[in-house]
Amino acid sequence: MQVRCAFYGLANQAGKTELLIEEECLRVGERLQYNGELYVILSVCTEGDRFHANVALESSRRAPLAGQRQVVWSDGVRRPSWGRRGERGQGEGERRTEELREQLLQAEERLQALLAEREEYAERLEKLIQQLESLHE
Repeated sequence: MQVRCAFYGLANQAGKTELLIEEECLRVGERLQYNGELYVILSVCTEGDRFHANVALESSRRAPLAGQRQVVWSDGVRRPSWGRRGERGQGEGERRTEELREQLLQAEERLQALLAEREEYAERLEKLIQQLESLHE
């Protein structure tokens, strides 16, 4: 099912850009193409039926994690694909990486909530300015 999502971080775009996207493609690590550029989703936040996502240019991201490979699906979207479960060891470094990744995801969710709140306040402010302007006419 396609949903409307506010994307933040698209090149040459100030603020958010709303796009329609398949809901199952709104996952951290998913790749998507917009205006000829390849982006990776850094975080996804939902508030009721509203979706928000932070993205970054794929070229500005570091190389995929060890053991991760890219898969291009029939819809043209690149998605990371881990091999069989046993292919990744759980050494101390990898556990720490997972802990840091979880902290990053929590910080990204908080950022999404703050960005959504800022957007709501901006909309309210715009309505108030319009009301003031109509009073002065």
